[in-house]
Amino acid sequence: MVQEVQWWDTEHTLGLLIWVDFL
Repeated sequence: MVQEVQWWDTEHTLGLLIWVDFL
């Protein structure tokens, strides 16, 4: 269960980095 949350957190962080880089 912890792995699933960690995976989601990683995806969320990558999404934010790409969004900020896009700006």
